[in-house]
Amino acid sequence: MLVFLEILLRATNLQPKFAVDWVYHPLLGHSGPRSETIFMGQAKNLYSDLGFRNGWLKTPSPDPKTFSLVILGDSMTESSYMNRETTYAGFLEKILTTKNPRIHTLASADFGTLDETLALHLYKEKLQPNLVVLQFLGLNDFINNTLAFASSNKSESDFSRPYAIPQNKRDSFSPAFHLGKLPITYQSRIRSWLLEHSRIFLILYGYHISRIWDYASVHGYPEPDCPEELELFLENPSEGWQEGIEVTGAILAQLREEASPAPVMGIYFPSNIELDDDMWNRGIVPKLQHCYPGKSFARFNGERLFLELSKKAGIQGFSLKEALWAGAPRDKINEKIFVPGGHFSELGHQTVANEIAKYLKRSMLDWNAKQK
Repeated sequence: MLVFLEILLRATNLQPKFAVDWVYHPLLGHSGPRSETIFMGQAKNLYSDLGFRNGWLKTPSPDPKTFSLVILGDSMTESSYMNRETTYAGFLEKILTTKNPRIHTLASADFGTLDETLALHLYKEKLQPNLVVLQFLGLNDFINNTLAFASSNKSESDFSRPYAIPQNKRDSFSPAFHLGKLPITYQSRIRSWLLEHSRIFLILYGYHISRIWDYASVHGYPEPDCPEELELFLENPSEGWQEGIEVTGAILAQLREEASPAPVMGIYFPSNIELDDDMWNRGIVPKLQHCYPGKSFARFNGERLFLELSKKAGIQGFSLKEALWAGAPRDKINEKIFVPGGHFSELGHQTVANEIAKYLKRSMLDWNAKQK
């Protein structure tokens, strides 16, 4: 009976969703739906045939005469809560309209740097980028890149996401596959195998996960007294965080290889708690002092780590900190640049686009010169 049901479900090609904009992906863990239009409130989202939000349902064929820009990121880039023309990718298209670039985003909520690197690996030949931009959020990426915090933080796709195995655990974890020299695994190899090979299990597990998320959307997630994310600011963090920093460096080096011959531009996106003076001084500092008494911490430790790791990997890196501070009065950063939940407002997206455009114009000038 189960075999017949499995065959029937495969024949229907049913794609069960974990959420309205999340479907299972056997390599990435999840992506958006394919070739589908979804409304998140009033925001219209076009998901392309690759499973990512873009300005089309079918990805255009590469044009050697058109500059191809690929942006890798998470929900800060996807921004499904607002119309695409008011996201920084949409604003970039307007700012650079005379140069007519084609901007592709490979971004999904809760992605880490490894998800993004694997997405580029999958679709590089189809998109043929002339430049790859990496959006990096310190509070998100370091944790999402390491097995040490799988399922112990608020990341919603730990059950299916890929992880790079840190050097000190390569005897404990067998890789599911390698990306270059980077060994990759999943939190549960058995569960990942079942998700990929059993449509019955995928549907049942998808229902289970969606029920958990529905409950959390109403009641919220239990907030630990000392969340792991706080260790971003510690100058001497725990072993788990040090693993996250180590594997992030290895992933960035692999990203540089995957993008080649296109250059990679790494951009640090500071969070609202890093930028807003009041949130930092009255919210984060007392919590750090309570959770890690006697330990040294630094407000922009995440920015420093990312820029150092990027440089070591051969990636040009810069931070949006100064641009975002200049985008609104310092005492109104959280109110003007962000929306509740810590994502960018329309002004935040516009500010980001204006800053990134300065760097993109230089890259596009270099590319145009080589074309002639």
